[in-house]
Amino acid sequence: MRSSSKTVHFAATRGAGFQPAGRFSIGLSASSVLSQPKVNSIGSSSVKTAGVVLLGALLGLGLAAPDGSGALERGQAAFRRGDWAEAEKNFLAAVREKPKSPTALKWLGMVYTAEEKFELAEPPFRSACEIDPREELACYYLGRADYALSRYEESRSAFEKALRYQPGSTRIERGMGLTLEALGRAAEAERYLKEAAAGSDKDALSDYGQFLFRQGRLKESVAVLERSGDRANLERVVRALGAVPGEPAANTPAAAIRFSAKELPMIVRNGAIGEMHQVETMIESGRAPYPVERTLLISGVLESCLDSKLQAHRRLDTPYLAVRYQPPRDLCFCRS
Repeated sequence: MRSSSKTVHFAATRGAGFQPAGRFSIGLSASSVLSQPKVNSIGSSSVKTAGVVLLGALLGLGLAAPDGSGALERGQAAFRRGDWAEAEKNFLAAVREKPKSPTALKWLGMVYTAEEKFELAEPPFRSACEIDPREELACYYLGRADYALSRYEESRSAFEKALRYQPGSTRIERGMGLTLEALGRAAEAERYLKEAAAGSDKDALSDYGQFLFRQGRLKESVAVLERSGDRANLERVVRALGAVPGEPAANTPAAAIRFSAKELPMIVRNGAIGEMHQVETMIESGRAPYPVERTLLISGVLESCLDSKLQAHRRLDTPYLAVRYQPPRDLCFCRS
């Protein structure tokens, strides 16, 4: 059977170090879901299901016939082969036939997520979670969709509900930990991430190691990442650790800081008058020697890009950037 692989990453916007900060995979392809481990308990080794497990079983659909009609089955088949358009069409039909079916709603949200249409994925996930929070992974997927949309409080609420019905789930604990970190609640975040990493789940260990790095605990991060097998992030931490200067010995006074003047061979042709700097020219003349409109445009474009990103990359109108100006002949910066 031909399968298509698609993995979507969610990134927290807070924290520094790893980019993206605190990501976790959705893994909505047939091949990735079939190979996911099944965790029996936290604090013990994860037990992988022997052989190939049906996609529906791991997604809470059971071994019985799906809840719905042939449209749901056709949608699942299209989803397994990565045909998102066909899957979406059939899941929409299944929802029309049974609008209160949490299974059909969950699958519809999954196909939107696979297409990275998180705004469209969130409503069916929310409906599935509210109709039947026991529907396996429905509330979990809702938490991840809200996380992707930077709706961290909604994400936290969804993960809390998911944990009530699936206590001890490693994947839900990971999601909760990363969401709490995004909310600035580092101590609570560590509790969930550390608990998720207590077993042998490699992704959970990687998440916890990256969290420690973002908290500035480099040596602890190295120890955890070595267990995770995440070589790429381990190398980043080791490099960062090597760049940290050694701690001075106790009671050793810090070396005195000395300053010295040095002339730079700069030719100032940046709109300033004579040998003055631009700020001096502006103070004396009462006008900026460079086009301030250009600064407004650059900062406005960057701000709008960030606003769009926080709104799931929605297209934004920017009438406030309709600024005209006459650029100067000179480039307005110093050149050596």
